[in-house]
Amino acid sequence: METNLKCPKCKGELIDRYDSSIWCKVKKTDLDRFECIGHLIKPMPYPFISQYAMRNRTSSCGYFGLETLGVEYQE
Repeated sequence: METNLKCPKCKGELIDRYDSSIWCKVKKTDLDRFECIGHLIKPMPYPFISQYAMRNRTSSCGYFGLETLGVEYQE
């Protein structure tokens, strides 16, 4: 699921932890499917590592499900 959803607390980026493989432990309707990864700190304190590295981002607000984000699940 490609999403443009934002964190309900800080409006930061969310990553979708669901994967359709049989090995994925996160299910489509789990309450912790999406993870807030905070905001990118500018200028990046560690420019030699990825912009998605936790050292270059503000702290996470936690995990959220579709219901928390106000999205209805669809097959």
